[in-house]
Amino acid sequence: TVLHLDAAGALYRRGSHGFVLVEMLASDTKTCFVMPGTVAIAPRAFVRHAAIRDVVLPEGLRRIGASAFRGCRALAHVRFPTTLEVVQDEAFYESGLRNLHLSSAFVEAGKNAFLTHGTNRNTEPPSLCDVRVDAGCARYYLASGLLCERGADGRSRALLYVGPETDVVVPHEVDRIA
Repeated sequence: TVLHLDAAGALYRRGSHGFVLVEMLASDTKTCFVMPGTVAIAPRAFVRHAAIRDVVLPEGLRRIGASAFRGCRALAHVRFPTTLEVVQDEAFYESGLRNLHLSSAFVEAGKNAFLTHGTNRNTEPPSLCDVRVDAGCARYYLASGLLCERGADGRSRALLYVGPETDVVVPHEVDRIA
């Protein structure tokens, strides 16, 4: 196994298809430019990292692991690449993520992948408020302030309220709320 530690304190493992960011070791890093050639962010790589505010993910990155940014309350902005395909369970759970862009390549959001800070409490608004989904994204779409997922059977489920509508009309094809 070949490991690489970059100047910002990110530890990478070289895999057969590219690098995997294993863990952010530097606790004071505020901005992380993930190394080109990285294809995945490992589960729990940034978990509860108190200082991280901005992350730039490179083109070629395909997967964000489970709980990768869980509890990163200072995290505000992530630049999502057009190559991102999968975000696993609770990847951004209780993080401060404000923006999300799902490209046409995106195919899978794990359970509670985008349940950010404030989403499951009524005491403050959710941090995630700027969500875009490319028209070519076959599985995910926005409707009436809801991020929805299409099922293979043509029915859909609402994953998350992302606003800004104050009155939400659940689309007729949505038969489940996650």
